[in-house]
Parts: sequence; structure tokens; C-alpha cells
Amino acid sequence: NPVLNFDGFENFYCFKDTLININVNPVGGILNGNGINNYTFNPSLAGSGYHNITYTYGSGNCSQSIDTVIFVNDEFVSSTYSTKDTICLGELITIGVNVSGGTSNYSFSWNNGLSNSFQQVVSPISTTNFIVTSLDGCSDDNIDTIPIVVLPTFNLNFTTSSKRCFGEIGNAVVNAIPNGNYTYVWNTNPI
Repeated sequence: NPVLNFDGFENFYCFKDTLININVNPVGGILNGNGINNYTFNPSLAGSGYHNITYTYGSGNCSQSIDTVIFVNDEFVSSTYSTKDTICLGELITIGVNVSGGTSNYSFSWNNGLSNSFQQVVSPISTTNFIVTSLDGCSDDNIDTIPIVVLPTFNLNFTTSSKRCFGEIGNAVVNAIPNGNYTYVWNTNPI
């Protein structure tokens, strides 16, 4: 009977979509277990937790096998938040990212020149996609987008009739610039 062995496995893996080549001896047997495809191992396909990997060579009474146990860390996940997704020009909002899993050695990288904190206070001057990359130094990076819509500003011009005495009829006209589909609510109380 041949002596079986395999190498290429580590005891610990980050939850990462990568292929690890496994060398088996003698060649021709079956490598089996979560995350195994032929003679490669993918930690993200295996999933988090402990996994038993077995190499079997031969068949029937001549079958022999060896195995090993490996551990895949929890998946590194992220979710974003914002206090509002639509603002008026000049308004401040808070945006950020929550992360869990992975190795807990978290770091963050934002576009638009923002700091490396998990949370930011922003006031964009136009509709902006804020992109944050979350890293744990081991797992696949998470890239998330937080879209913030900035509503266009408008100006109001008022034209009124000359001053009138109580009870006389006058008028007031308002024009919004730029032109658009605006709704006006007039307070005519007490008249």
C-alpha cells in the first residue's frame, strides 16, 4: 500500500474567495470536503467554521484515506447607513459603515478625501456617491456605496401691490427661479 500524504493546507483561513492548490501523493485519489474542487480549496466556498478534508486513494479493500481539520474564520460583512439619503444644499448628514466578522482588525478607506473613520459627517454640494472600502487585513475587502441626493436650490422673487388700507384688495406674486413644478401654500390668515 502506498503512503498517502497531502500538503498545501493551513490550519486557519480567512473567509476569502481564493484558490489554494493542494498537493496529493500519490496522485489519482479523491480529495473531498467543503470548499474542495478537484485538487483546490476555496475558503469562501467552504464557509466559516471547522471542516474535515479527506483524501481517499484506491477502492474496495485497497482503499485508504487520510484527513485533516481546518478552520475558516467568520465572513467579513458590512452594511452602510446615513441619517438621510436626500438633503438640501448646506445640510449636514452622518454616513457610515458597520462591520462584523473577519479578523476584527478593521480599517476603512473613503473616496472624496474623507478620513479613515468608520463614520463621517458630510455636506455635499451636489448629488454624490460616497464609496467606502472596509478591510480586515485578511478577508476579501468590502466595497459599499452610499448615494446622497442633494436637491437643487431655488430663489423666490416677490412682487406685491402698493400698501393698502385694511379691507382694500391687494396682490402678491411669487416667482421661483429656476422654473419648475412648485407647490405654494399661502397663509391668508387673518384675511
